[in-house]
Amino acid sequence: MLKIKQFNEDDLYDILDWLSDNQEVIEDRLFKHRNGGKEISDIFLYDATSSYLEGDKNELASYGYNIDKKKGKKQIVIGLMVEEMDTLSV
Repeated sequence: MLKIKQFNEDDLYDILDWLSDNQEVIEDRLFKHRNGGKEISDIFLYDATSSYLEGDKNELASYGYNIDKKKGKKQIVIGLMVEEMDTLSV
């Protein structure tokens, strides 16, 4: 499909090195492309994870889909939101 004649582990590491060296430029171009070239000063990043609990006395925990496949365990979902440091109020 890609018409690559040879490819080995060293090629993969070379590509990863290139991506690492160019990460900031790639992210900037993708950001500007996604936002029509506009510079936006406010950006928020959000991620969530969950953790199962061994006890049953935590009022924040509840049963639900558990990615760790721990059936019968309550879990808690933890979220994190980050904004730019220069606009962050402490």
